[in-house]
Amino acid sequence: MALPDTSKRLRDGCIQQDIASLRGAKGIRNFTPLRPEAEVSNLSQIEQELNHLYEIEIQLKAKHKAALDAVREAEWKFHNGVQALKSSVIGQFGKNSNEAEAIGYKKQEDYKRPKRDKKSDAKEFVTKNT
Repeated sequence: MALPDTSKRLRDGCIQQDIASLRGAKGIRNFTPLRPEAEVSNLSQIEQELNHLYEIEIQLKAKHKAALDAVREAEWKFHNGVQALKSSVIGQFGKNSNEAEAIGYKKQEDYKRPKRDKKSDAKEFVTKNT
């Protein structure tokens, strides 16, 4: 028989069935299990610990969600501030300035195609062919 993978959590339905089974076992009179891990008092104590851990998990999930929201808000505030900085630099110094290049923009002249000198191209063509 294959061993179950205990690194993964159990389905919620499986836990609910286990809780229902424990509640049913509490009503059985004269029940004496042969295995100590199957004792009703032991399982009731583990169930209380499980419920306590569920509460802690819910609280931590809420804190995690709140932290994610705070980080998202801070990221947007930072991003919007940097965008304002960039537009201020462009407004003050222009798109084709060294200051604009310093904040991550490319100068407009870098986008322009290089112009060819028609006279030098013609001279090179004549000298190559002769």
